[in-house]
Amino acid sequence: MNETENGNSKHPGNRFSQIVRAALDAAVTMDARGVIIDWNDAATDLLGWEHQEAIGQPLGELIVPEGNRGRLIERLEFYQSSDDPPLGIRRFKTEALHRDGHEIPIELSVAPILNDGDILFSAFVRDLRSQIAEVQERGQLAAIVDSSVDAIIGKDLGGIITTWNAGAEMVYGYSAEEAIGQPVSITIPDEVAGEEPELLQVLTAGQKLQSFEVVRRRKDGRLIDVSISVSPIRDGVGAVIGTATIERDI
Repeated sequence: MNETENGNSKHPGNRFSQIVRAALDAAVTMDARGVIIDWNDAATDLLGWEHQEAIGQPLGELIVPEGNRGRLIERLEFYQSSDDPPLGIRRFKTEALHRDGHEIPIELSVAPILNDGDILFSAFVRDLRSQIAEVQERGQLAAIVDSSVDAIIGKDLGGIITTWNAGAEMVYGYSAEEAIGQPVSITIPDEVAGEEPELLQVLTAGQKLQSFEVVRRRKDGRLIDVSISVSPIRDGVGAVIGTATIERDI
């Protein structure tokens, strides 16, 4: 195996190195002392350090925020002193330090690897910023939905109610616990029961239906005039998996 420029750290085998370089997530390999011996392009994109700048540097000093370095040192010392160190992936959420000094929320997966009798550590670093932003956006949207005075109702392709907001409770009189899991026919009078299959046929073709008026039935049996807008709900590949309606008592 080749030596690094400072002569202190061993490179992993070529096949392992190729796996690290090809990984979509930031991938870093370090020796038992925590010195970086491999660093892929995704790590450069995420953390700012070029490959040649990172190699030979202690991982803790390069990308670990100061408050977290003690835990890393303890783990490395444990593996160095153990005659039979445990193998297996450790996965946890933490922060990584970018070259410019700002911290990035990450999920870190670390696995010790035996390489010709030596212990190496493979660390895969996943940027969590987009996931956190998505969760925050979902929370904001959920707050908007819950605060709406309009009924906002989600259904699957079988017409089973999957979501039911506070506005739907006010418009129709059913609580979310009563409505979710029930067929949407609980709000549709028998004389217009044929509307729902027709709507579904249009929506599965990907079309939206904006602001048309229908008659609906409340829990207490009273019929009400409702203005409805309907949109298809799609999965990650674009297939229609349900419908979402905004329904206003007029």
